[in-house]
Amino acid sequence: MSYSYSSSSSETYSESNARHVMGKIFDDFHSISFRGFYFIENNPSWLQKMKEDIFFVMTEKALEKFQIQFHDTNQNSWAVEYEVKSDGSIFQDSESGGIDYWEIPANASINIIMDRDVENKKVTDYLNLRGWGTGGQFVEGDFIDDGAYSKNGFGTTKGRRGAWK
Repeated sequence: MSYSYSSSSSETYSESNARHVMGKIFDDFHSISFRGFYFIENNPSWLQKMKEDIFFVMTEKALEKFQIQFHDTNQNSWAVEYEVKSDGSIFQDSESGGIDYWEIPANASINIIMDRDVENKKVTDYLNLRGWGTGGQFVEGDFIDDGAYSKNGFGTTKGRRGAWK
């Protein structure tokens, strides 16, 4: 007796789907802004620039995952991680927010790191012009699942890694 199995997936990226997902991610950025981190207060346009850059890389279909990272002077690290899926595998669309940034010290440094398609020259040129560097490290550790943002099968998983309580 023989059995055959097949699997298929389809590309679910569209600008409309990406705008929905990025809107939810931007809500998370606003939560970071409202927390009152000194870094954000001293660099008020930084989050807007990061939103623009992440959206650009996503619309070029080159974004695989990214982390918003927080590091304190005691070498503790926290990260919120988003992994992009355009294969129709995400249908959960959680409410945005829900992360308590108050457990992170206000003087923590903040940065963003991303995994992306490095073969996409347009994205590489754009990020170079915008001052992005290379060689960053993702915060490791157990993944604390915080849901997902999606529309029509396109979306991101969302979770935390690092020193979260």
